[in-house]
Amino acid sequence: MNYSVVHLNKMVYENHEVVRLDFSYSEELVNSIKTLPGARWSKLYRTWYVEKRAGLLNEVMNCFKGKAYLDYKAIKNEPLLSAAPVLTKISYESPVTEPGRLTKQQAARAKQYALFI
Repeated sequence: MNYSVVHLNKMVYENHEVVRLDFSYSEELVNSIKTLPGARWSKLYRTWYVEKRAGLLNEVMNCFKGKAYLDYKAIKNEPLLSAAPVLTKISYESPVTEPGRLTKQQAARAKQYALFI
């Protein structure tokens, strides 16, 4: 089977960093690109592009697996593209202390607002 080559390049589009996808026209590849979240066609540049985000390189690889070769040497050193998306949970809980005891910070706050009679 004769595979097409999809070239991934950096580009700035409307003041946003994006990844441009260049290839010879193929209806199969166009349909594959349409499955990528956020993929857009630029009439001005006559190319497909996707806004940079974490994990994009892996998404593009999965999109074209078995359909095309990827030339991503222009973006392979971009840390954001190859990193997996990270979900973090922010916790605002106070540190665990012994029951009935306050941390120094909690004691300072309590002292500041305490009313001594």
